[in-house]
Amino acid sequence: MTPIARLVPIAIAAMVLLAPAVPRAQPAGPAAEPIALDRGAVTIRGTIRGEESRRLVLDLTAAQTLRLTLESPNGAATMNVWAPDSDTAMVIGSVTGPDFDGPVPTTGGYTVDLYLMRSAARRNEAAPFTLTIGVGAR
Repeated sequence: MTPIARLVPIAIAAMVLLAPAVPRAQPAGPAAEPIALDRGAVTIRGTIRGEESRRLVLDLTAAQTLRLTLESPNGAATMNVWAPDSDTAMVIGSVTGPDFDGPVPTTGGYTVDLYLMRSAARRNEAAPFTLTIGVGAR
């Protein structure tokens, strides 16, 4: 057995053991836009194209309910929602669909990431969108 062949099982074992230690974080992307929710609801309109994304930050408290509705003629437009200091998305729009209505678990800045699913992004498709954000008391 060659010296390299002996190292392959060791390298694989090291990757398996170290994989859980690598933290999952919010994906890199554009700077986040703070969104003021003074009146309890706001509508954001725009277009995302290809690999672009649009990142919004909402300052919310644990005593609130968040309602999001994403409308687009392009069915590949979707969103993820990240709680403050979280390493996993609490809403994955490609799985749950274009609407979310639920309690806010902690106080802080929630990130809404609007993007195109990979297949549409690779084709450099455009997606005009309307995102309605509502906040209410629990």
